Amino acid sequence: MNTTKNLSKSSSGFLPRLFIFLLKFFTIVTFPFILLIRGAIYLYLELRMDTWIALGFSILGTSLLLVLYTILLNAKLSGKLKENSRSLKKKLTFVFLLIIGYCSYTLVFFSDSNAKTSEVKAEFSSLHPFLRLGVGTVVFLDSDLLVTDFSRQKTDYQKMGLRMKKNSMHYIQADGYAHALDLRTNGRSEMRNSLLEFYFQLMGFGTLRHVGTADHLHISVATHENPKAL
Repeated sequence: MNTTKNLSKSSSGFLPRLFIFLLKFFTIVTFPFILLIRGAIYLYLELRMDTWIALGFSILGTSLLLVLYTILLNAKLSGKLKENSRSLKKKLTFVFLLIIGYCSYTLVFFSDSNAKTSEVKAEFSSLHPFLRLGVGTVVFLDSDLLVTDFSRQKTDYQKMGLRMKKNSMHYIQADGYAHALDLRTNGRSEMRNSLLEFYFQLMGFGTLRHVGTADHLHISVATHENPKAL
């Protein structure tokens, strides 16, 4: 009888501990990406920094965070919390270059399989860097993600049978970039679509689920001129 009670107590305590462990793990793993992407958007919108300067500061901040991770992990494994300046410099340089490489890859490369058409794929370079970084990151987790639109011109709305918009974040803005993209939601479960929307909100982007030519998820980053635009 006592054994049964002990097993019951043990199992009832296991689930909360597992949940806390998974929550901690999720936070530790995702926080560098949040700092990198959301941090850059915050610096860009709230402090009105230039896009590339904001990204540079967020890369540096993320590098410092990852170095801190390595120090704490090493301390946990060795039982000693001690680092010399030379070792710290090497770690910071390595991590900084690693993140630079990651950002360069996501800013430049976008798979054909994630673009609706070759024309859409060709527009990738016209997209704002933060959006490129955001969508380039999520495709590692959602390889079936499909972008239906990046940049647009006013005549594109007429071609789609829609009323022409005077202002749209899909248009090339004053900084030379389109500030919006559309993701296909049809043929995907609502859970996946909701998780995808949550990801972009978590990273600091504006999101809007609406129907134009078809049900889709609109993702955007505002501009200095219009900080509340979607």
